[in-house]
Amino acid sequence: MDPSSTAPKNTGKRSAWIIGVIVVVLAAALLFYTRQPSPQVRQLNAQLASDAKLAAYPYPFRVLSIDAGTAVMSTPRSPQMSVQQMIKAIDPGLENIAVDDPRFRAAQQTLAEHQQHAVSLVMDSELVDNIEWELDTRWLSEHGIVVKQQGLY
Repeated sequence: MDPSSTAPKNTGKRSAWIIGVIVVVLAAALLFYTRQPSPQVRQLNAQLASDAKLAAYPYPFRVLSIDAGTAVMSTPRSPQMSVQQMIKAIDPGLENIAVDDPRFRAAQQTLAEHQQHAVSLVMDSELVDNIEWELDTRWLSEHGIVVKQQGLY
């Protein structure tokens, strides 16, 4: 009997399956790696997280990316959404307070001060000479706020 005749006839299918699995694993690893923030972004975020003033604030300002000297930072503020909803997410005690109430205005001022403090810390980096903002839709969504995007709700 010929020994080659006892070899499994589906070795081609098995090889194709193994190659397919390897390709999927490599693609997943590449996707994971490319979505990870750079060491510089991680360092700036660690600095923001360890700052006593920012750590005590309900919104976690973060650097999302750095490209050619421009840091993209997260923000809960945007013309896309109601400032009332956003402020109330940061301070739930303002739920039934009018926008002209001094407490509401103070909460807006506090947000602006914290955002400016985060900017100052990031701008101190030699890698950053400009800031761009990106609305943090994930944080807003986690706090029950639906954000209008391109005219949709």
